[in-house]
Amino acid sequence: MITTLVFSACNEDKKSESEPEVLYQLTGDMRTDSMFDVNELYLDQPNIKSANIEYGSATGLSAFKFESVAYEPKGLTSTWVFAVMGLPNESKFPEPENGYPAVVLIHGGGGQVYTEWIRWWNARGYVALAFDTYSNELDEKGNLVKNTEGGPGSSDGPLADKSADYKNSWVYHNVINIIYCGIAMILMIKEYVSAVSLGERYCVK
Repeated sequence: MITTLVFSACNEDKKSESEPEVLYQLTGDMRTDSMFDVNELYLDQPNIKSANIEYGSATGLSAFKFESVAYEPKGLTSTWVFAVMGLPNESKFPEPENGYPAVVLIHGGGGQVYTEWIRWWNARGYVALAFDTYSNELDEKGNLVKNTEGGPGSSDGPLADKSADYKNSWVYHNVINIIYCGIAMILMIKEYVSAVSLGERYCVK
């Protein structure tokens, strides 16, 4: 499954400190009977930290974790979701006038991150981000290992979800994580990417 998100991250007006920056522009009617407070979610800006993998700036790949919602079965007041973002080669794909297109890749086989999939999109001029949906991460050799800071795992999947405990369900966590991925992508491009000399010109629209 691939979800394509449209972002607007360049040339934003300055916001006052008391006014949250809106990274997504919501349109249409929002349901009020959902398990999610959608308007609140889109105002959130998750904390981001680097993962224990260094791909090197030449690859265009960055591994990181973003903070997400609590997961009570593990006693976690917040979870940290593993993700990898890749950028297109600027020499092959000069920045388009309206910014680079971007995709969030929602799981490959086993819900894990595949850097090959990210690179496939990068090689076609896209910024791409993949995140792990089953509480795993990649080690420095690219092997799949357990993410002890993560939320529901493969054994806690949709069949184990209970409506009375929906905030600990796999579905609840991953819908939120999909939204947070888009926001994290914008935050990474504006802050982390500039640290490896790619600069804020990698604005995604």
